[in-house]
Amino acid sequence: MELMIKILVSGFGAGSDQPTAAVYVMDAGGVTQEWSDGRAPMPFLHVDPKGFFAVAEENGGGLFRYEKSGGGFHFKSAYPTGEKYCHLTYLPSQKTVYAASYQAGKLLALRERDGVFQACLAELPLNPQDGLTRAHCCALDPPGAHLYVSNIALDRIYCFGLNSGVPVPLSGFHYLQLPTGTGVRHIKFHPRLPLAYAMTEYSSEILILEYHPQTGFLKLIRSVSALPKRFSGTSYGSTLVISRDGRYLYAANRGANTVAVFSVEENGGISIKQQADCGGDYPWHIDLSEDETMLLAANKQSGNVSVISRNEEDGSLGGCLLQIPFGAPSFVKDVTHAFCG
Repeated sequence: MELMIKILVSGFGAGSDQPTAAVYVMDAGGVTQEWSDGRAPMPFLHVDPKGFFAVAEENGGGLFRYEKSGGGFHFKSAYPTGEKYCHLTYLPSQKTVYAASYQAGKLLALRERDGVFQACLAELPLNPQDGLTRAHCCALDPPGAHLYVSNIALDRIYCFGLNSGVPVPLSGFHYLQLPTGTGVRHIKFHPRLPLAYAMTEYSSEILILEYHPQTGFLKLIRSVSALPKRFSGTSYGSTLVISRDGRYLYAANRGANTVAVFSVEENGGISIKQQADCGGDYPWHIDLSEDETMLLAANKQSGNVSVISRNEEDGSLGGCLLQIPFGAPSFVKDVTHAFCG
């Protein structure tokens, strides 16, 4: 390998003496660990130019802020929630963090300043009167004007406008109701087209959604299976990632242990191109490297991050270049530019 890359990994950990977040340097000499932290299990991170925000399973649940320091990060602040959150995102223009609680089925909006959590702007239950409610993913549209929150238990995507960062339910369109039992989990917007793609956990499908930038409304266009054709076992959809040019979409299947590769048509439709081995067991999270020559997969059950080669021309995935051992990983991201750019 000619170039050095830095990979940030987080997860549930494998014991009290094992890291739950770490930075690995990958170069011609192999892989070395440059930084680690074991403060608490951190199932998901949101990385920004100054550091990262984390959902943390500590003392009932909370959010953490880490900032860059040397070749790694230092702990900056915490916000206790008393409930476990599973996903979060950040709107820099409003200095606001949005987090989804799977445990309580709610959306949290927090203002931060210089890496320190400030006021709670909103704490919104997502229809608890409907019974079991499980919020999962928080996704901002490309302009940062609307916020979308998936609810696995209710098969819904909740839609919010943002008033100075405060989430406000869209008038006349509080949520998009999806087919019963699909379990919508993860949302990814197309970089150029007015479309979004949603991954379902229970039915392992990609939902193609029409997105109206002005109103924020969503509409289901069609669905496509993410599973191998002859697969007959149990599998759960997890994460989506799309190439910068919008030509290829990747979906992780936990159980089938594949990464489905889709070609994206000019109108945003998708067609299956490949089912690639994820290089481990139970791919909880996937992402592309910064130069898009590799796909990174955090395989929770096998306790490893696999680095898989990618053909930039046709989007196909090749063999596993190497594996990084890590206790129950659930997030992975190339952070080379953050430290070397």
